[in-house]
Amino acid sequence: MKMKWRNFSLLIVIAVAILMMSFGTGLAQSQKPIVLKMQIPVPTTSLIFDDFEMFAERVDKMSGGRVKIETLPAGAVVGAFEILDAVSRGILDGGHSWVGYWVGKNPAAGLLAGAPAGTAGMDHMDMFGWYYWGGGRALFQEFYDTVKANVVEVGIVAGVGPQLLGWFKEPITSLKQFQGMKYRVPGLAADVYKDMGVSVVTLPGGEVLPAGERGVIDGAEWLTPADDIKMGFHTIWKFMVAPAFHDYVPTWNIFINRDVWNKIPGDLQEILKGAATETAFVHWLKQQKMNAEALVKLKEYGVTIVKTPDEINMAFLKSWDKIAEREAKKDPLVRKILESQRKYARLIQSYRLAFPPPYEFAARYYYDRGKK
Repeated sequence: MKMKWRNFSLLIVIAVAILMMSFGTGLAQSQKPIVLKMQIPVPTTSLIFDDFEMFAERVDKMSGGRVKIETLPAGAVVGAFEILDAVSRGILDGGHSWVGYWVGKNPAAGLLAGAPAGTAGMDHMDMFGWYYWGGGRALFQEFYDTVKANVVEVGIVAGVGPQLLGWFKEPITSLKQFQGMKYRVPGLAADVYKDMGVSVVTLPGGEVLPAGERGVIDGAEWLTPADDIKMGFHTIWKFMVAPAFHDYVPTWNIFINRDVWNKIPGDLQEILKGAATETAFVHWLKQQKMNAEALVKLKEYGVTIVKTPDEINMAFLKSWDKIAEREAKKDPLVRKILESQRKYARLIQSYRLAFPPPYEFAARYYYDRGKK
């Protein structure tokens, strides 16, 4: 009799467990996903918006549909320069943006956004390394806290450089020639070029092509070949000059309203961070392929690629060092970030300059062989 009662009791326990599991599954399936309304400061045609959509897709898949990102383009809710304030106030849940837009709140934004010459010679991989292993992430959060933005730094989500020196009506062969041109470039880089004696003009992206057509400017920089070809610069300028250091490592980030972030379960917070990291790397690789394909097309359109004279890039580095020191004297956070980036750059350079072979050595050997 006892054996029968034990068996009966065991059956009851199993039945209750199955019912609880079924109830839990049904409850989980009935829960609505977390929907985050986020905006980016570029139109849907931009390569960076493609990065935004990739991030949203990865979050959706990695979370099993528990988190959805509503990807809003430029102007959908607020203007490009208003995204941080909108997220801070809770008008938007989050943003996908370039921290350089907030340089008016604190000049330290210029260093976090991917400063000229990678601050001290860092390329994209070094910049990512500084962010994850050199204290960069914490300094991003310190910046937001300093400007009293009620947001949480989630992660780097895109790298869109290095950018060209720009598009010109004629080849650039010397610094003196360059100084005599009216050149469109924005932000901190504009200060550096002014220090070099270049005649700088600052224009919004939408006004660059019309200004070039009217002869208001002699040349301009934008992004990389894959995005520049969409802008149509090749229709008025036939000389594309590269390389340059003014936007060497531009990085874009994800940030979310602090109150919204605190309500997101811990495992989903980690998914958002992981999706940002994955997107930054995978989309950067995608851009390299798209840039190469765009370069082929541009050559077919009659565009000539011109190497930037070394004296221009050297003059840029020297002027940047002066500007960096000038800004560091004005603000303690600028000084703190500058010293952090320089320290990390010097550490990494001690290895990279000593051991890995230069890319050009083998790449040039095989590329030239392929042209024969």
